[in-house]
Amino acid sequence: VEAITPYCQRVEIAGSLRRHRAMVGDIEIVAPPKVATDLFGESLPDAPTPLDFFLEMKRVKMTKNGQRFKQFTYAGVMVDLFLPESAAHWGAILTIRTGSHDFNMWLMTERQQKAGVMFSEGRVYSKTTGKVLDTPEEEDVFKLLNLDFVPPEDRDDRKWLAYVKR
Repeated sequence: VEAITPYCQRVEIAGSLRRHRAMVGDIEIVAPPKVATDLFGESLPDAPTPLDFFLEMKRVKMTKNGQRFKQFTYAGVMVDLFLPESAAHWGAILTIRTGSHDFNMWLMTERQQKAGVMFSEGRVYSKTTGKVLDTPEEEDVFKLLNLDFVPPEDRDDRKWLAYVKR
């Protein structure tokens, strides 16, 4: 995280590490990269990002190397790097990437139906209008779902049910 921070707009550890689980299978990081710019500071949206150049310079061998998802091994541990395309979707991506799997399944089935929203491809949509709803922070996702914020450590073992508004 410390190494990639200068090349990203913001960086947050997600997954089981963020949930403070005793057993961690991989490291998940959500980090929208800074956009490449030309000599005059103009954005070059289709160009490789400063993060891409950093990872290449460090000779990181990618298992997967897309614009929105990168995967590699670091110190013998698999690292999944999620790169949101927009700050407007940060909250949705961080929520989903934090998990747990059971919590996400509950959010995407039972809870989203009650709230009239739908998760798809790292975004939250209104079922009524079909419009993408901005979720710049994780708290925005919970508000759209009519839930109190569930701390990451309470997203396992159905502890999240204590946060459901009656």
